[in-house]
Amino acid sequence: MSLLLWCFGGFLMILGIVQLTEFILLFWNRPTWELARYLTVPLSGHVENMEQLIRYLRILTQWEDGRSEIFLLDIGMDDESREVCSLYCEQNEELHLVSAQQLAEYLLKKHPSK
Repeated sequence: MSLLLWCFGGFLMILGIVQLTEFILLFWNRPTWELARYLTVPLSGHVENMEQLIRYLRILTQWEDGRSEIFLLDIGMDDESREVCSLYCEQNEELHLVSAQQLAEYLLKKHPSK
């Protein structure tokens, strides 16, 4: 029993050292400017469980302090899925239902080439 506890404790220590090393490396290598983060999800046809998908995407980006935006790229969704998606986009400002052309225009306007 004692050997098992020592092995488990050693495993947790190694895991902690790896996590600490990752944190230090990410901190040292971070850029000096604020990064814009975009999550783009292409959707086509009938999308089952649209509500679950949107909830999942919002959970993925909730820890980013409002710096990330979610683009739901319409590449041929059916009318029902598009309607549900547009309702969620109206309720959440970080969600955008866009076509490929609209996405390109938005990104060029937001980040013009120098």
